[in-house]
Amino acid sequence: NRDGVRASYGDAEDPDLVPLLPLSRCRWVVCTSAVRNVNQVLFQALRQAGYTGGIALTAHTVTDAELLRRAGADLVLELHRDAADRAVEKLVAKFEQPATSAQDRQVVGTDSPRRS
Repeated sequence: NRDGVRASYGDAEDPDLVPLLPLSRCRWVVCTSAVRNVNQVLFQALRQAGYTGGIALTAHTVTDAELLRRAGADLVLELHRDAADRAVEKLVAKFEQPATSAQDRQVVGTDSPRRS
């Protein structure tokens, strides 16, 4: 109950989870697991239970994100893309502050090889 938002937590892989959720009082169900099959099974279970609210699912890859969107997810959280977007927002906010040295005006980006 932070910022006036009530939350219930459960294991998305538990087949008995959906009947335990207060779906009639819930505007959104958010699955933070990035395992595609877990998201798909939870989505189907929610719809079979008659849940008509928003469903946000989480994807680890662009391919998974597209599959979840096609399946009908109302919102797909993309771990890397969303983190990068947030990082850019934070960097832009930082750069809007006056630079105190030449080093404050330098940016270096790094990345690591993709792992499958």
